[in-house]
Amino acid sequence: MNVVVVLPTPQFGSDANRFWRKRIHANDRLHLLSIVNSAPREVDGVAIHYLEIDPRKGRQWPSRWIRAMGWRLLSSGHGLWRQYLADIWDELYWNLRSFDPDVIDLRWLNGLGDLERRLREKEWCIVSTDKDAASLPGDVRRWRTYDANKKVSIVLPVYNGGQYLRQSIESCLNQTHRNLELIVVDDCSKDNSSAIISEFAGKDSRIRSIRNLSNQRLPRSLNIEFAATSGELLT
Repeated sequence: MNVVVVLPTPQFGSDANRFWRKRIHANDRLHLLSIVNSAPREVDGVAIHYLEIDPRKGRQWPSRWIRAMGWRLLSSGHGLWRQYLADIWDELYWNLRSFDPDVIDLRWLNGLGDLERRLREKEWCIVSTDKDAASLPGDVRRWRTYDANKKVSIVLPVYNGGQYLRQSIESCLNQTHRNLELIVVDDCSKDNSSAIISEFAGKDSRIRSIRNLSNQRLPRSLNIEFAATSGELLT
């Protein structure tokens, strides 16, 4: 599970780290994202990520000016703070998305206004008040979304793709999620694809191979593969 805490400045990082370390598992990930770029680069062993702003965008003069004045100006009033966040909305959204979050903690931002509603529309679990935070330990199902036991079926059709097939199969098998099956359909390849598939299938029981009796092309091959899957999630 990924938890992202959005901070106005790294100085709030220690409080955020102490709160979440008591509530997440050892294999969960905590990310601290600071809007204002200032020292330190790390807080209590947790790296600080700084909001990336695209300098090519046209409406950047308020952002650059406010960032230069520092977080004290940002926190001095809701109006200016929300104006600034609205100005950098695109960057904030894409930075958050890059962490693939399950939970986003916004409590240190001192009010997002309409932007909070826009974030909630993305179906992330949003923590914006102390009341939200207090409910987390007793309502784990609402905010912990990753299930390591859920089976994922990956389908991989191939036709004369031997040059890239090893890399493709290894990419599928090397996922951190281990409970998966890989269905490989060889659509009558004339190169060494069949031999590569047999080699990998002999080493990893998660691979299932199918060879079409005649060339079915991509849409039919995909249908053949999906019909053979047994996972809860398909890709």
